[in-house]
Amino acid sequence: MDLRSTDLIADALELVIDLERFLGEDGRFDGVAATRIAKTYYTLRRNVRLPIILHVQGSSSGNGPGRGADLWSVYLDVLRYGLRLAPEYLTLDLRCDPQAAKMLTAQKHSTKIIGHFFDPCPGPGGWELPSRLQLVSSAIQYNCDLVRICQPAISPADNMAVQRFRYHVKTSEFKHMPLIAYNIGHMGRTSLYINPVLTPITHEFAATGPEEHSDGMVTVQAAQNALYASFILDPLVFGIFGNAVTSAMSPVMHNAAFKFCGMPHHYRTFQSSSLVDLDAIVRDPNFGGASISAPFKKEIVSLLDYVSPEAQAIGAVNTLIPLRSPKLQSLLDRNRAGPVVALFGDNTDWIGIHTCVKRHLSPINAVRKRTTALVLGAGGMAQAAVYAAIRLDVKTIFVYNRTFENAEKLVNQFNGRFFSAHNIDLVANTSGSCQSGSTTPPNQKTGPIAVHALPSIDEPWPAGIDPPTIIVACISRVSENGEPMPKIVLPDSWLASQTGGVVVEVS
Repeated sequence: MDLRSTDLIADALELVIDLERFLGEDGRFDGVAATRIAKTYYTLRRNVRLPIILHVQGSSSGNGPGRGADLWSVYLDVLRYGLRLAPEYLTLDLRCDPQAAKMLTAQKHSTKIIGHFFDPCPGPGGWELPSRLQLVSSAIQYNCDLVRICQPAISPADNMAVQRFRYHVKTSEFKHMPLIAYNIGHMGRTSLYINPVLTPITHEFAATGPEEHSDGMVTVQAAQNALYASFILDPLVFGIFGNAVTSAMSPVMHNAAFKFCGMPHHYRTFQSSSLVDLDAIVRDPNFGGASISAPFKKEIVSLLDYVSPEAQAIGAVNTLIPLRSPKLQSLLDRNRAGPVVALFGDNTDWIGIHTCVKRHLSPINAVRKRTTALVLGAGGMAQAAVYAAIRLDVKTIFVYNRTFENAEKLVNQFNGRFFSAHNIDLVANTSGSCQSGSTTPPNQKTGPIAVHALPSIDEPWPAGIDPPTIIVACISRVSENGEPMPKIVLPDSWLASQTGGVVVEVS
């Protein structure tokens, strides 16, 4: 399978290393074996832009390392080597020695550890065993970040049993530990699409192949179809809201994506000249969310109950998400119809710009202290472009706009400020205006940021400053009266980078 040209509708990719097959007859973990693991891992890393789960199992049955204590020692050696590769996730068999498990998790750094348990012969009532809850307790004691428990389904009743087990954990003292629980095999497929955290899925090509366990695997499309057919999730209506969206390509793209993913949603245009018209759209119990277009990206902020830190920093919102409960936690409980009781606003424009630049910057143009970025324009998209450059850790940013006063306003918004890359926690608006609230500690902090306005396109590039290796053009192709915008030709001195760079044009 060509991973680069394959559409992977997944949140992560799991690399399974079977020690019995991998190490061979002698069972040794040497330099040759380490090189094979590293080559396989970095082949995936190079071809797939998804988090990687590194799962080491001791036997082809998945029942932990065999051959006694020797293979357990080898198993832990492989895990320690796996940590050196810095995968996003690494599984840890919960049956290993507690002291060894704690020593391993103490070295995890940025890698999240999934406490793993697979019972190949559960017998009747496997999910009701007291030892299952003890596994969750052990994962917490070992300082794991998640816990994964699975077994073969020997009857359809096992699918109901795993749901009861999940509810039991959710209402116990271990409720804060993320739980992955499911059955495998042909009878266990129902539990797969009901499991809410990192459900194992397969690609349609692999699902029809001769691989082991392919009979019990489901594709994303099959899982989505089952969720909607069983009324666990509801079909919703999405759209793009703005005053010039009738010719937008968003409906074509989103509806094609919905069909491909097996989601029975519908995406349409909401053409309007006033933000007042948004109220009727939001009151629809089947409203799923909207893309916010010009000229409402700033105006809509006053209507929101919650705003992400990124949208606050940018000063504009392009994504509107309805909440079915007043608590922010309901942001994770989507694809369900019902009355909308709160609104959440985010800005994803910067993510697209950030991704395009990061993927195409060559190693010689990697962001350094002297790296500069140039943003053309001063509207909402330009604000997102400046923020994207900040998140790329660019310390010096220039802005050019035909109206110099607008460029200065954009400069004043960002110049000299410090910025934090926050975790998923968001900022609540409880007083009618989007005020900052408490957040979890940021992942990183950058600043102060130097942002400057270029007064004229006829002037040479500022002396003593490296020419930009990142240029983002945020100038609309159509003016308000429908006339084509005048062309802007940058002077040669602004394009004088000896190592080239990346140019991104957005509208």
